[in-house]
Amino acid sequence: MPPKPEPPPKTIYLLLYNSLSTVLWLRILLTVLTTQTPISTYSTVEPWTRYTQTLAIAEIIHSATGITRAPIFTTFTQVFGRCVQVWAVNYAFPEITTPSWAYPSMLLAWSAADTIRYLYFVVMLARGPVPGPLKWLR
Repeated sequence: MPPKPEPPPKTIYLLLYNSLSTVLWLRILLTVLTTQTPISTYSTVEPWTRYTQTLAIAEIIHSATGITRAPIFTTFTQVFGRCVQVWAVNYAFPEITTPSWAYPSMLLAWSAADTIRYLYFVVMLARGPVPGPLKWLR
């Protein structure tokens, strides 16, 4: 039986990037689900969220350089909008963000969606069959 061909460097890179993003967003999701108050959510997960979302700037580069097929305008709009939210609103104005239930609600939506999305890409890049429930959630 001939050995499997080595995946191209692009695939290895995207597999690593998506795996890291899955783990980071999953950590945020689990933290949001286990904290009791908006104050504890903010103090526990705000830096993680800020840097995890900032890492997504790589997706703009992926799109612009053709590493992925994602449309540049859509990717830029989503990533830029979220970066503005975490840096120019949540980080810059903690006195408003910290006590609000809007912050954990936002993180719950983002982290659930992104954990599923990145995990889907990991499975696809690993050339495995995408489980039905993951496909449905995506």
